[in-house]
Amino acid sequence: MTFETDGCTGWLNSWRGIDLYQCCVQHDRTWYDHPGDWTIWAISNLDLGRCFAMVGAWELAVPAVLATCTVGALLFLRHALLMR
Repeated sequence: MTFETDGCTGWLNSWRGIDLYQCCVQHDRTWYDHPGDWTIWAISNLDLGRCFAMVGAWELAVPAVLATCTVGALLFLRHALLMR
């Protein structure tokens, strides 16, 4: 399976002129490279929120972490199963 990303899945690729796409690509790349590693996945979720805050979308940082830790868990589990 080759790495593919649509950026911020189910989320915004930009917010008020702030590019969030690269934050989401890095997040996707991290969990793609470590299928089934729940620790790496959880850390990458926190890193996504941190990246949002660092690029200036601080008001989306916490909602992004919550979304990836809940709904994103289903996508992560699906990916982990497909990589076996």
